[in-house]
Amino acid sequence: MDQNLPALSLGSDYPESILNVDFGKLNPLIRRSRELDQEYRKSGDLANLEAAIKTSWQAADSTHDDKPGIRTTCLLYLSYLIKDRYTATNNTEDLDKSIELAEEANGIAETLQEVHPQHPLVLKALRARLIDRYALTGSDSDLDRAIDTARQSINITNDSASDVSYQYGDLSALLGRRYLATGTVENVDEAISMGWKAIEGEVTNNKPMRLHLLAHVGSLLGQKSLRTGSLDDMDEGVRLARQAVEEASEEEPALADSLNSLATLLGQRYSITSALIDIDEAIALARRSLKIPSYNSTMLATSLGNLAVLLQLRYQRSRKLSDLEESTQLSQQALTTMPVNQ
Repeated sequence: MDQNLPALSLGSDYPESILNVDFGKLNPLIRRSRELDQEYRKSGDLANLEAAIKTSWQAADSTHDDKPGIRTTCLLYLSYLIKDRYTATNNTEDLDKSIELAEEANGIAETLQEVHPQHPLVLKALRARLIDRYALTGSDSDLDRAIDTARQSINITNDSASDVSYQYGDLSALLGRRYLATGTVENVDEAISMGWKAIEGEVTNNKPMRLHLLAHVGSLLGQKSLRTGSLDDMDEGVRLARQAVEEASEEEPALADSLNSLATLLGQRYSITSALIDIDEAIALARRSLKIPSYNSTMLATSLGNLAVLLQLRYQRSRKLSDLEESTQLSQQALTTMPVNQ
């Protein structure tokens, strides 16, 4: 299967930016843990993070059965802290423990008569960690469980909620991953359907998110076309990706992704129709994306690799040595640009 789907990042995974909780009122231990966590983020000293984790364990252990809502929040925060330690040390036992704590928090939240204010965040954290582990191990069970949590998030989110688009977008992205892993058309069909719901449900005027969603659904349609041979799906995918490019301003951070998505789709359509106008435009778009300052080396490497692939496609038709030579040069540059842990 072609693995070329855009990464769909729909929200922050940093606890302080999304946990709308007065930790001091909940538990003085959690308040102290938060202070230690902030010190760790400023200094990078793992001793502060270790102290924050120890204090959070004490806070979680001090909660009583008659206050399950507070325990849910304590477990969620502890899960985030242990995830931070995993990020710093790459100890997979911490990743497993972070998932275990999020699962426990989810189990408690499910027993409450009313939706816990942090239940959507519990599911988001659990989903993110499961995908972290899936990226490491390729375990189908982790991907399936992540999809289950995305469905659960939708079930507890009101259709008029401001973040409902995020929930549909997450589910669409996960189903797209499963399609790439399995090639099952039912998965890509549902991914496309959920992607459309995400676009239709976006009511916060979050332009970067809208652009990502347009490119994402366009890429899904392109992937489906490559499997089924439906040119209509490919044309619709190109239309959506072009719409994302047209809606993006030159200063828009998502413009480079939109350009690369459209370039990839035009390259895919060229592989079906052999229309030179498509491959020429695809290469021009990929070149344009490289003129936009990249905010990280992974994005730059992706853009370089994308242009290299497109030039290789054109070389197979034109036999122009300049295309082959540039493709080889760009491929080597992409490899040296990619971070070592990718």
